Amino acid sequence: MAVIATAAGAELRDGETVVATIAAWDGLLDVPAPPSVAAVEAAMRNFDLPSYADPHPFPTCFTCGPSREAGSGLGIYPGRPGTGPGVIWQWTPDPSLDEGDGRVADEIMWAALDCPGAHAWLEDEASGVDLPVVLGRLAARIDQRAVIGSRYLTMGWQIGQDGRKLQSGTAVWSEDGALQALARATWIVLDPEQAAAFTAV
Repeated sequence: MAVIATAAGAELRDGETVVATIAAWDGLLDVPAPPSVAAVEAAMRNFDLPSYADPHPFPTCFTCGPSREAGSGLGIYPGRPGTGPGVIWQWTPDPSLDEGDGRVADEIMWAALDCPGAHAWLEDEASGVDLPVVLGRLAARIDQRAVIGSRYLTMGWQIGQDGRKLQSGTAVWSEDGALQALARATWIVLDPEQAAAFTAV
């Protein structure tokens, strides 16, 4: 595929087909307070991995897939905080992700900001979202790339819904609560026919 510059930014094209568009974002987003280390640890202790893994529509997802080998993905799962919607988890970047300077690459930070936004809806029974979702748009701001071996706190939260379009925010903080990166995403709820096609093996 080719990346073609445009007046607004760029387009990713497969031949003449536009696969994705790229544009600047102001990076402004209302971000909740970071979860405490204790809250994240409790969410991880209470997380039911077998129940999460059994119906997972994309088990080899780089960010949240439960079927990936240790170190071959990010292993960011949707732990639930004690109250309210949203998801939290701990992330410690694996040495295999070292970009050569002791930190992960920008694209790894984007990956860490991806799936928690979907799970903020999928793990909330009150949302009524019970079909797979796929990413429609992701805008991110990376303030600091994560350091290999350091512990980070991640969160995904709901922003709003318009029919099958779900808006969510995500963020990554250092263990001491310093914001490292944030993102805003639009997720599309698949209809049953689309879900069957996406998850077919």
